[in-house]
Amino acid sequence: MANMLMLIAAILLAYFPSNSVAQGKPPAKYTVQPWLACINTASVKYFIDSLLIEAVMEQESGFNPHAVNRSNSDGSADYGLMMVNSGNIPKLIREGIISTAQDLLDKPCLNIQIGTRLLASHFQVCGVSWNCLGSYNAGFGDKRHRLRENYADIIWKRYERLLRERRGIVLK
Repeated sequence: MANMLMLIAAILLAYFPSNSVAQGKPPAKYTVQPWLACINTASVKYFIDSLLIEAVMEQESGFNPHAVNRSNSDGSADYGLMMVNSGNIPKLIREGIISTAQDLLDKPCLNIQIGTRLLASHFQVCGVSWNCLGSYNAGFGDKRHRLRENYADIIWKRYERLLRERRGIVLK
């Protein structure tokens, strides 16, 4: 009987594949959906638009809470949804926010809070501008202006798409 059920299931899957497979698209492994409440909480706390946080998160980790980047030119690493840089870890530990870098992977909502806090602190340093937003990824160095602008352009395009898709706002 179990074999018969498995055969029927296999036939049904062959003839009625999921929408993403039927449309020739691989299913998305990670989505923003599990993190929307965390994003909204961070948005309210740090006065940053939730869609901007989402745009940064999409660019940084593709919504993968376990993403790690160890290929930074300065030898640092980035962790989790918001790709929090390891250079921030000593201060986060001193402040009692995390115990180890692993917390940035094991506590995704905390990672979002920390990343949004870092973005807000960048805006306090250099003002609310797209170039300043670029410092989240490229840093503040004088010679990193082009990198900041490139990153800001990527985030702007993602943010503009999210505004259109979620809020029906079309910017000219």
